[in-house]
Amino acid sequence: MEGGKISGTQLTFLMVWTIVSTGILFLPVTISRHVVQDAWLVAVFFAIGGLPMALVLSNLGLKFPEQTVIQYSQDILGKTGGKAVGLVLIWWFVTTNAITIRELAEFIVTVMPKTPVVVVGGVMILMTSFTLKSGLEVLGRVSEALFPVLFFSITLVIILVFKEADFKNLLPVFDNGVLPVIRATMTPVSYAGELVTMLMLVPFLNRSRAARKSSVLAILLVGAIGLQIESLSTAVFGELRKELLLPHFSLIQWISIANFIERLDAIFMGLIIVSIFLKIAVLQYCSVLSIAQWLNLRTYQPLIIPVGVITLALSVLMFDNVLDLIDFLDNIFPPYALTVEIGIPVLLLIASFFRPKPAVNTKKVKS
Repeated sequence: MEGGKISGTQLTFLMVWTIVSTGILFLPVTISRHVVQDAWLVAVFFAIGGLPMALVLSNLGLKFPEQTVIQYSQDILGKTGGKAVGLVLIWWFVTTNAITIRELAEFIVTVMPKTPVVVVGGVMILMTSFTLKSGLEVLGRVSEALFPVLFFSITLVIILVFKEADFKNLLPVFDNGVLPVIRATMTPVSYAGELVTMLMLVPFLNRSRAARKSSVLAILLVGAIGLQIESLSTAVFGELRKELLLPHFSLIQWISIANFIERLDAIFMGLIIVSIFLKIAVLQYCSVLSIAQWLNLRTYQPLIIPVGVITLALSVLMFDNVLDLIDFLDNIFPPYALTVEIGIPVLLLIASFFRPKPAVNTKKVKS
């Protein structure tokens, strides 16, 4: 179904954007519900929780380097069991994409209140649908080209707001114990589990062995980014960050140097939109590819628009407002997501040791 190939580096950046793009928006809000001065520790706990997930997912993918999880789940669990697992994964891809679209829409509505949620989602679905016509390789190239922009942007923010930071706001460490930090880490770790999309991408790596290194590196990069931004946000705002809807974006708005460097928020807003576009495109790609393979179709192309419409409808219907979305991300998404993201891969990995590895299916399906 997919003729293009991506490199291990491109996979790393695709996974980084998948986690960071929306994580930089509403994760700080869910974190601030539980900890403030220890928010930077959440990034450390994120890496501690994310690395084992990366190893489990990459090891599973490498056992079947020529197949996606939809295909080899049937080899491992049998047709009925594999179809059931595939259906759960399809639902996860579609609903997670709907949540992502709603996160972007709520962000834009916060900045531009008169913009309808459905319009934002509709535009993104149209853009990603058009991009998917060109295949996975285009997404890989865009993600790779965009990462230096992210690195430069974070460096610039650190330099420009450093003089406003009071790092005493990060102390004392574990003032309320370790449990609030662990609780605050649950949603970020569920975002780390979005690496499960990799199980649909491993067959399209030009070197499948790069999957393990790519997934581990992605977690480490996201953890490093989170550590810097969370530390800086808390150092600048202190207890005030609990009152902010978008703490990290507010950090960008804070920047003003002699009335010369101002309104950088518009530039960063553009970067956020493009990065979330990549995440939506990856999730939509996984959605249509998984459905096509589940139904044994020759190509996923006819599914792009119908699945996009369903995803858009879900993004509008799932939440009443931004507070409803945040409550969902904080309380419901972690157990729901982690059950799929780590529960199913662990099940498949264990079960795979009790069944002989199937012969590699080299049949190519045109996209």
